[in-house]
Amino acid sequence: MLESAECPHFSTVLALDDSAYNLRNQLPEVGIVSLEAYLEQNPDVARDIEGRSRAEQIFSVGPSVLLSLADDVSPGGWLAYADSDLFFLSSLKDHLDQFKSANVVLAPHRHYLWNRWRLAKYGAFNVGLVAFRNNEEGLRTLRFWAESCLDWCFDRVEEGKYADQKYLESFSSIAAGVFVDASVGANLAPWNAPLGKIAMTESGRIVVDSQPLVYFHAQGLQKTRGRWVLGHLKYFSLASNRLKRHVYRPYLSKLEAWSSKPGFENFGTSRTPQKFSARVAARVTYAISLLLGQTIEVGRESLGASQ
Repeated sequence: MLESAECPHFSTVLALDDSAYNLRNQLPEVGIVSLEAYLEQNPDVARDIEGRSRAEQIFSVGPSVLLSLADDVSPGGWLAYADSDLFFLSSLKDHLDQFKSANVVLAPHRHYLWNRWRLAKYGAFNVGLVAFRNNEEGLRTLRFWAESCLDWCFDRVEEGKYADQKYLESFSSIAAGVFVDASVGANLAPWNAPLGKIAMTESGRIVVDSQPLVYFHAQGLQKTRGRWVLGHLKYFSLASNRLKRHVYRPYLSKLEAWSSKPGFENFGTSRTPQKFSARVAARVTYAISLLLGQTIEVGRESLGASQ
């Protein structure tokens, strides 16, 4: 959640597990609310999403949580929904403030050419970050999104819908001022990251095609046997050495730094039991990723070393 240009930004985190909820002890300036507490305080929402999987419940309530924060943001300020796996390298507030006439800002997937047809069913826009102006047009769009997700939000493609993401394609018919942020430095991700166009300037700023990298979407990361397995292979792509050195390593170093803090002992480790077939698939993926240089081991190497 972001304020207007005249006011400092602040944020609210929807905690989905104990480690995230423990952030309240480490980051007292950030508002932390657990998913369970939110549902207890909003029984109508809890009733609407009853019977959905854990992942589907998370998809379903995100827009409603954001909408509930509108009164805390000054008129004209930004309400920004952000996934937990975004790594910000530039000021999001400064980036959004460039869109003076925008009421909603969406990020397109910008899929690799060979994936566009295959992945089109999941939507033209990515739900990793969606920003709404705190005005009539922005709130109308956010309210549509929240109500739609409570009505239907499942982890499957059905009748032109997919989870909370496909609804983004309807935003331009709901309100004016829906802006598509196609800058290469916004929502860089495993499905669109270039192989050799990332660099660090003399001042230490990371750029993509000479444009500042605003945020990276580190989707698909898994920790296996002490190594982080990158999420590029399922998009038939590889993370470049520059991407690993300038983006993944700093990001993973920050993530691993939390593992030494009280309450974060299980950080990065999945506690969800896996079926035998899933375990086999994970081992195969790990082996291929290791062979192709798509893993990173942070703890035993210097942070500036290349992979």
